[in-house]
Amino acid sequence: MTNLSAPLHVDFSITGKCQLRCKYCSAMPLGDRHAPTQRSLALLDELRQIGVFSLLLSGGEPTIHPAFLTLASASAEAVPHVMINTNGIRLSREQFARQLKNASPNAVIAISLDSPDLAANNSNRGTGGSLAVQAIENCAAVGLVVCISAVLTKSTIDSAADLVERFSPIVKSYKFFPWVPRNNGDILLNDESYLADVDAFYASLHHLAQRYPSIELLTPVGNAADKESSIGNTSRTECICAKARLYINSKFETFPCYYCANGDNLIGTCELSPLRLLWNSDRALAIRARAERSRLCGASLAGQQVPTRYQAPVSAHPAQ
Repeated sequence: MTNLSAPLHVDFSITGKCQLRCKYCSAMPLGDRHAPTQRSLALLDELRQIGVFSLLLSGGEPTIHPAFLTLASASAEAVPHVMINTNGIRLSREQFARQLKNASPNAVIAISLDSPDLAANNSNRGTGGSLAVQAIENCAAVGLVVCISAVLTKSTIDSAADLVERFSPIVKSYKFFPWVPRNNGDILLNDESYLADVDAFYASLHHLAQRYPSIELLTPVGNAADKESSIGNTSRTECICAKARLYINSKFETFPCYYCANGDNLIGTCELSPLRLLWNSDRALAIRARAERSRLCGASLAGQQVPTRYQAPVSAHPAQ
């Protein structure tokens, strides 16, 4: 196994707090602290020093961090490519969108919206659909690059693809994800009918991509323009993420990726330790060696497996 000297990509959840309580939220239960600002700034500078290529600022809802604009600005200075995941609520105010543009002018703003049918969207998110639409329009108006992130649910799957018609050409990138189960109850919701509908949806995106050749339609298995995608396309057994990525939560606990974030895959905490040391530690190397044999997240794109993030650790010394 070839080990990189530093991760290519880092996901950093700068807060565990959010204004919404979406039914499918993968970050639930919410309520963790905001990441302390000074250590966050120091961490972002570490990413610059070790040559990290891309960064995702997420949460919870990252824009409610008290120092969000400061962290966004530092992120822009630290890495070449920055993406910010947001529900769009704060960006529904044009002034805040302009402030973000000034702080991180080249960031990609990934705004969560599951359907242009706001009643369908809000059936899972509770509220926020109209504010997300306003945020998309505000960000595009001030010159920020926008990506729309949609979770496919039973109430939105029939209208999710209409997002492309609604927001093109001001939005040129769309991501469509299946409902990721957090427990056995969620798996029951992902029944055969839902899975068939999701598979058919991904296949239809290939044809939609032909109609919109300048639009990027992304699925869990790649760009829909490249081939007809299927949620059953999960033949790869090794873990790709562990070789080149890190996920850091608001407590600075560090894991190979978001969906494998439990005690079995905890590399360590970078609240006090330099990130370079954690990346090259014996434990990190042992975890990456284990990733050569199986996916650390344990997830299946077909939505029939609860990711490791939501499972109890299986051993006291998992990385050995």
